[in-house]
Amino acid sequence: MAAPRSRAGIAGAVTVIANLQKVSRKSVGALKRGLFKAGMDVLGDAQQNAPAATGNLKGSGYVISRGGTGGLKQPNFSGDDGADVQKLQNTFNQSVAKSREILRKDEVPSVMVAFGAFYSVFVEETHATRGKFLRRALMDNKAHIRKVVADEIKKAL
Repeated sequence: MAAPRSRAGIAGAVTVIANLQKVSRKSVGALKRGLFKAGMDVLGDAQQNAPAATGNLKGSGYVISRGGTGGLKQPNFSGDDGADVQKLQNTFNQSVAKSREILRKDEVPSVMVAFGAFYSVFVEETHATRGKFLRRALMDNKAHIRKVVADEIKKAL
């Protein structure tokens, strides 16, 4: 005579798991949206803080997300020297490509706020009165970033 078989399970476990997966997908999407929105706010503040001899530095700012561009456009650089304009375009494109490469390695949703002008790091680090324009914008927006992300997640759930 065969031993009786017993079976235990949780009724509706498949439904519970499916719902948890749906909530997880919604949360990740909301996190990505929140990070991108907050990144755009940080960029706006950094552009306001940046020195503006020609506007090229401010115009070279961008926000890029892992797996996307967020409507990234080539800035219209200007100047008297065509070589400098071409150099600005080239370094902007290189900066965006490097940002994508860095973000591809991230395993979590993330965004990057950056400036692609070839002299942006020099200005950020050394400008006497308007230096640290990006760092300052990021630090000043810490609480705002948390709120924007939290609000997006709350809306999704």
